[in-house]
Amino acid sequence: MHIADMKRLVKAVLTPAGGLALVGLLGWTTADAVNEALVYRHCQRYFMQMAAENVELGEQVGLPLRPGPWYNASIGLTHGDHMANCQFTVIGSKHSSDIYMRVVRTKGPRSTLLYNIVGPAKWDVLMMEASVSAGGGLSRNISLTEIPRAVETDSMS
Repeated sequence: MHIADMKRLVKAVLTPAGGLALVGLLGWTTADAVNEALVYRHCQRYFMQMAAENVELGEQVGLPLRPGPWYNASIGLTHGDHMANCQFTVIGSKHSSDIYMRVVRTKGPRSTLLYNIVGPAKWDVLMMEASVSAGGGLSRNISLTEIPRAVETDSMS
């Protein structure tokens, strides 16, 4: 076999393999982003439901509350994507507040993406706190955690 034939053979094998690897990487990245977005939306929706009931938070931040920009939020999935730590901002009529949540998923499909789309999409809230102004440039945390309970979300809204 000549060197020119060898080069053509290598090119014929590697070109489709490279394209396939690129498509696979794009699919994995997209699935990971959608997964994190669904968990973030779950945390944000749950907090907005609970915030209306908290008098102290309403007095500190001011009602009505609205979600802050998504680009100021962060999410981290740990323990095989079974636990999530969410941080996001809410804006009230007086101030804004950073919200910190830790949620853990209940049993279901191994894939968190499938869990959120076709599975039960139930997450237990382990911790939920709001960081509010304490004056003098300091902040304090208000615990918003009730007795942990499973909440069901509509993953497609």
